[in-house]
Amino acid sequence: MLKPLAAALTLLATHALADLSFCNETSATVSIAIGYKDGDSWTSEGWWNPGPGDCVTPAPGSLQNRYYYYRIQSDVDDFPSENYTFCTASKAFTIVGDENCETRGYQTDTFTELDTGEARAWTVSITASGSAPRPDPTPSGTDGHDAVYSALQGEWEDATDDAIGMRIDGDRLIDYFAGIAGGGANWVVAETCAGANGAGPVLLVSYDDFAGEALCWVLLDLTSTRLTFRAIGGTADVTMIKR
Repeated sequence: MLKPLAAALTLLATHALADLSFCNETSATVSIAIGYKDGDSWTSEGWWNPGPGDCVTPAPGSLQNRYYYYRIQSDVDDFPSENYTFCTASKAFTIVGDENCETRGYQTDTFTELDTGEARAWTVSITASGSAPRPDPTPSGTDGHDAVYSALQGEWEDATDDAIGMRIDGDRLIDYFAGIAGGGANWVVAETCAGANGAGPVLLVSYDDFAGEALCWVLLDLTSTRLTFRAIGGTADVTMIKR
């Protein structure tokens, strides 16, 4: 398999059962294929064809792999994919092996990598934003982080500048400056993230107007009234006080 050329994924919070699901949030039917490692072989399967507002579950049950791969096609929207290749066919298929596709009567298509970390479930929300579909991890608050999830709810202000604040309501986070609402985001608690060197728990924060990967905030201290974290790539700790 080839290394990816690029990734345009945003992590969003959603509650799900233990499986890999795809939800179509576009106005047209889409076609979905997945790829994964099965023992010593790479396997690809397709197609699932959810209509607008529908969800499908290509991999039911608790996730068995950390990495999955997917391809999404539509007659209306263009969904970019990375440079991971699998064999596909025009009709429903299950293909073992990702090489010599054409000589075996198949075709070669590119897929996008999905890193599920240690999650037991994952939902990909398919949007027509022009960027790649956005993977949605099941909130870890349902898997050992309930206390963290609950403690973060409410309004917070920066310990050094009370004009800066945020409100956390369920899985939504809204930034404020001088009392005026700014950017909105979805968030989820996770064990750790890339760049954290195993530190955690962390918050994965996905701003609505940011098409890149989720921001990762490493929790350094959390009480009922005080929150301290450091953003991966940042140089200073941020402390906030609950209002």
